[in-house]
Order: sequence, then structure tokens, then C-alpha cells
Amino acid sequence: MYPTLELLDPLHPLRRRTALWLLPLGALLALVAFATSRAAELDPVDRFLLPFLALGFSLLALCTRQNLHRA
Repeated sequence: MYPTLELLDPLHPLRRRTALWLLPLGALLALVAFATSRAAELDPVDRFLLPFLALGFSLLALCTRQNLHRA
């Protein structure tokens, strides 16, 4: 079996740790933006997409964390 670039990349653990911090933070900020949008008039597209953005960031964080424990 030949090593892939992912295995040879020395920054791979740092990128993974950074993603594990930034993805939940993005989810939290999307929820805060959604919560504050009720007080102010927000574009309907943003109001519709912010919950999906928060959900997507949360799911990506969970997938990244699961792959971390497998590796």
C-alpha cells in the first residue's frame, strides 16, 4: 500500500484540531445570528438558511470527531 499525501502531510493533525474548534463555533454563531434576526428584519433567505448552516456545521464537526477516533 502506498502512502497518500494525507498521511505524509505534517499539518494534518493541526488542520483537524482547527476544524474541531471552528465548526462548532460556526454553528454557534449561525444560531446567534438566527436568534438576533428575530429582533431585526433579516433577509428571508438568511433567515431560512441559518438553521441549516448551523446544522451542517454541527454534523461536520461530529463527522470529523468520529473520524479522529477511528484514525
